[in-house]
Amino acid sequence: MKWIDPEGAVVREPPSNWETQRVKVPGRRILLVIGLASLMCESALAAPARVRINGSAGIGYDSNVGAAQANDDKFDSAFYSASVAADYVVPVGQQVSVTLRGQLQGDAYDRFDDLSNARLLGLVRAAWKPNPGFFTPTFSGWTSIARLEYGSEIRTGSEFRGGAFVSQQLTTAISMRLEGKGFHRKADGRVFDMSGQSLATSLNWSMAPAVSTLLAFEYQTGDAFSMSSENPRIAAIADAIEPDDAFDDRVAYRLDARTRIVTAGANWRFAPDWALDAQLQSISVDGDGGNQYDRLIAVVGLLARF
Repeated sequence: MKWIDPEGAVVREPPSNWETQRVKVPGRRILLVIGLASLMCESALAAPARVRINGSAGIGYDSNVGAAQANDDKFDSAFYSASVAADYVVPVGQQVSVTLRGQLQGDAYDRFDDLSNARLLGLVRAAWKPNPGFFTPTFSGWTSIARLEYGSEIRTGSEFRGGAFVSQQLTTAISMRLEGKGFHRKADGRVFDMSGQSLATSLNWSMAPAVSTLLAFEYQTGDAFSMSSENPRIAAIADAIEPDDAFDDRVAYRLDARTRIVTAGANWRFAPDWALDAQLQSISVDGDGGNQYDRLIAVVGLLARF
């Protein structure tokens, strides 16, 4: 869960080589003074760097916490989630802004303690809007690194992500986003050493000043994981397999897969800095060797901005 923030206001950057230009005319000193005055005025009009603090707390339900294929191996659980994030937004000219984010998030699972986890994340994002027009697209690129601590030792590790996206207003109420991204996860267990890439698109509809809805689709290729009772067929097709310390008498395995994720959500901002958020996510995995499974995740939460 998170705030869906518009890109921050930015100011124009002066030409990078203005101070090194050699103007071979008698009035070059006058031009230099004009250039310095212009730069000072532009800096004075620049939006100052600012800090935004966001927090969330919610309750959710996961229909298949182990991402299992066989019905006998499928377990569901409620979970509780909380996070706090600080964004430091730095304008760099009228067209560019840079955001630095630090975030701490935790999830506690009701039935499976070893799936409970904490995540410490750092992110850098740059955004470019060619001009201030309302229907001008915004282009962004980002990269992040996170440390993941689980009750399950084989799931504990680090994760690296990066991507680029473009946001476009289609109407005054509807916006669209297209994104390409990739990830690499290095874990203490062999199964959760994973990499992949995906393409995603989403539509956000502001139905009213305080109400918005989200519909998103993501297609991912690369590694996926699953949990199962010991099975010779799975052992033959898995890229990696090991005992799963979060589930008794079962194994975790990694396989190459195609994953489809559909997300629907609604957000109601009932006060300037408070909102209720609900999301429903359907995950469908089609892996090598005929391995297929589905997973449904629902979350309802309270969001706050300080």
